[in-house]
Parts: sequence; structure tokens; C-alpha cells
Amino acid sequence: MKVSEIRNSRDLRPMKIPAREVPHAVLESNYTCNRQCTHCYNRFRGIVKTLEQIRAEIDQAMAKRNLETISILGGEPTLHPHLPEIVRYIKSRNLVCQILTNGVVLLKAGGDALLDRLIDAGLDRIVVHVDDGQGLNEQEVEEMRTSLFTKFERRKLAFALSITLSSDKPDAIPGVMKRYARYRYFDGILATVARHMDQVVQSLTSSNGSPELSDVYVNISGGLQVEPSSYLPSNLDDREVRWLIYFYYLNATTGKSVSTSPVFTRLMRRAYRLLTGRHLFAVPMRPLLSKLWFLCTSLVEILLDPVNIFRYVHLVRNSALLRSIRFQYIVVQSAPQFNAEKQCVELCYHCPDATIRNGKLAPVCLADWISPPGEHHAESGREPLMSETVYAHLEEA
Repeated sequence: MKVSEIRNSRDLRPMKIPAREVPHAVLESNYTCNRQCTHCYNRFRGIVKTLEQIRAEIDQAMAKRNLETISILGGEPTLHPHLPEIVRYIKSRNLVCQILTNGVVLLKAGGDALLDRLIDAGLDRIVVHVDDGQGLNEQEVEEMRTSLFTKFERRKLAFALSITLSSDKPDAIPGVMKRYARYRYFDGILATVARHMDQVVQSLTSSNGSPELSDVYVNISGGLQVEPSSYLPSNLDDREVRWLIYFYYLNATTGKSVSTSPVFTRLMRRAYRLLTGRHLFAVPMRPLLSKLWFLCTSLVEILLDPVNIFRYVHLVRNSALLRSIRFQYIVVQSAPQFNAEKQCVELCYHCPDATIRNGKLAPVCLADWISPPGEHHAESGREPLMSETVYAHLEEA
């Protein structure tokens, strides 16, 4: 998708953070899993890292990037026997910690105890991946999400949803965001456009029926009446959109919403960098602060463009003195694809979702192919897919 296809493209700027300043990294605690997701990129399922290995990888990632957030995933991280200790170590390094999980373990006997231990260790957010690509029907998906979300809401833990967008449901996001806005601690969605990874590594250009990012954009614009606040470009072309990033306010009672403008978003990011020394990535917005943040946002947005006063007045109607106002985010990621013209794989710029593999940063979605873990390292088929230029791109000064 080209940025020119976005309605407010003239106000958007590519989010190009220097490699050493990227605020996020992914930690793969283990590759074992209790689900078989349709589009999973994980090929090696028998490895569980030791606590010492994990601490070393966290330290390596911090040495390579100016981290604000680490996301723990797998496999399925709740299967790791020392997950609370991992969270505690991340928090000891003054980082935001979030976990991506399918939630299966949390719904079994002992799940509540594990969740409480994770919260006690300092967990900031939990991102739940429960969708129909896991062999569940719609009713099972809804029941499982509701059970998990109720647990998080009672514990006042920020939570979000991770979904994979397939060709038969490219328009799922608006309905999901409105439906779960009833939860005060639900704050966003991470959506990935589905693509079979073997198509990328075999240099095939077909999307295998995947929705186009432009179609997802149209559905979000039509269903929520919001526009992107920023975007992440590809490593090959600043005009090529790899991540669509939205920040907006939603009235959970009326369903009305207002985007934060690209200009305001850039000001917010610069202020955060100035105050903290790091770039903003995943700090949760606590509901107790949301009213104050809403008032600050609306004031600045109205100063930037007085026409915004009508949008915000319309938003706060029937909001029960702002109690129904939610600050939410949407991130839509496009999977890597083979660029036939340049004969290489097109990636996200400085890949914010990179992980440590064999001592180097690698995009987590491609790491199994360019740098297989542990004893599989000798099987690496790196050269046909990418060369050392990928590592150079991710770790350049």
C-alpha cells in the first residue's frame, strides 16, 4: 500500500527511528505451544530457553537498542516455567513488559494464580491472540475472549487483542474495537495481514488470498471514521506502508470516535522522547488518567485546528461525564513480501519486532528461516532469502 492512498497522507510522515533508537524488541522465551495457528511462522516447537539464556538475550537487546518495551512471546510464553521471573527481570531493567498469549493456560486450573504472579512481578499489558485461525468457531472465540477479558478487567490489568486478518474477514477491526470498548482496560488491537511465510522464503509474489492493506484501511475508515496517526515504511521505500498506526478516542456508549492528528501524534512522541530519553512504544494509558489526557489532547488539537472543537463536542455527548471515553490504538502490520523488482524481501523499516537470534537481531517473523534457533542453526537457508545486509539494516549505527 502506498501512503498516497491514505486520505490524510499530506499530514503523515514516515516513522523512521534510527536502528539504535528503536524502542521495542521481542523476547522468545520458548517455542513450545498448545495451539496450531494457521499462519504461524514458528517452525521449531521443542525448545525452552533457560532463565540464564533469557536474561542474556534481554541484556543483548538493550545493548543494541534504546528499549522502552519488551514483548514476550513464543511459542506460548505461559508454558515457560519461569515466566514471572522473566517479567520481574524485564521490570528490573526499567522497561515496559507485555505478554502475547493464546490464554489457554490462564483458563485452566492454576491460571488465576499464574496471572496474579505475573501482575505481582510487574506485568504492564497482556495481548490475547484468540481467533478462528486456531480451530475455534465464532462462539468459542467470543466465550474465550470474554472469560479472559473479565479476569483482566477485575485485576485492572491493561489488555489488548491480537488477530490475523484473512481474506474472508478483512473488515473485523471496527466491530471488535466497538464491542470490547465496554471494558475500561481494553486499549487496542494488533492486527497482522495473513500471509503464508513459505511464499516469502520461496520468493513467490502471490498473497494467497490475503486481504490488501489498502482494503483494511478502507474498512477501518468506514467503520470507525478514523484516519492513521502515523505509519511505518518499508526498508526499501518510504512511500510503502508496512504498519498503519492509529490513535483515537472512542465513546463506548455512542460508538463515535475522533482520531488524534498526525501533527499531535508527532508532538506527543517528541515530548515523550525529550522527557524520558526513549521513544514511545507501548506505555499503557491508565483509565484513571484518561480524562486528563483527553482534556489535554482536545485542547491541543483545537489549538492546532479550531474546526476540531465540533468533533470533540460531538464525541463527548452521552459520555456520562467522559466515563465512556476510551483512548485506543490500532496497529495493522503487513507481513514481509518478496520484492520481485529488487529481488529481495521487503521488511518493516528497522523492524520494531526484532528478536535476538544467535547473538544478532532478526525480524521475528523471518528468524526461523534466516537464523534458526539452537541446534537448528546449521540448517539455516539464509543466503537464498536475505543476506547479511538484513542484519546490517537492523543494527546500523
